[in-house]
Amino acid sequence: MSEDIAADYVMDLDRTREQLLVFAREVGEAYRRERRQKATLDRLVEERRAVDYSMVQTLAFMVDAKDAYTGSHLERCRTYGLALAEAVDADMVSPELEYGFLLHDVGKVVVPEAILDKRGPLTRDEEGVMRTHVSTSSAAITSGSTARGTRKACATPPSRCPPACSRWWMPLTP
Repeated sequence: MSEDIAADYVMDLDRTREQLLVFAREVGEAYRRERRQKATLDRLVEERRAVDYSMVQTLAFMVDAKDAYTGSHLERCRTYGLALAEAVDADMVSPELEYGFLLHDVGKVVVPEAILDKRGPLTRDEEGVMRTHVSTSSAAITSGSTARGTRKACATPPSRCPPACSRWWMPLTP
């Protein structure tokens, strides 16, 4: 009788071993399937980021092209801003922050060329129109994005911008 118990025990061990092997194969297959899906998702995310960045660059180019006075201002802001952010706290650097530096002047598309291209200082009225580009930029970015870093870079009030940032800081004409 003890031999029967031992034989049953061995058979149970063999069945358990087979079940564990089947389970291990299924887990391995599920893991490999998940890894393939993750690789596909990572590739799609990178493609999306590339498209997003391309669109942001196109918008920035359009703004720079409209305001010839500033010549590559947005690219300089991106370069210097990211370098500064990196020096302050590397964790603060993100695609959204980069987008913000590139898009902070997107509101200039609503400023008439007569003001953007004016030689010499702006009048008070012209300065008022020029200043609207800040709120327009912020509104455009806020409505099209939930990226906090992008909104924050675009919403900086003119009083916090350095005087060399834009030509509308030139002295007013009497």
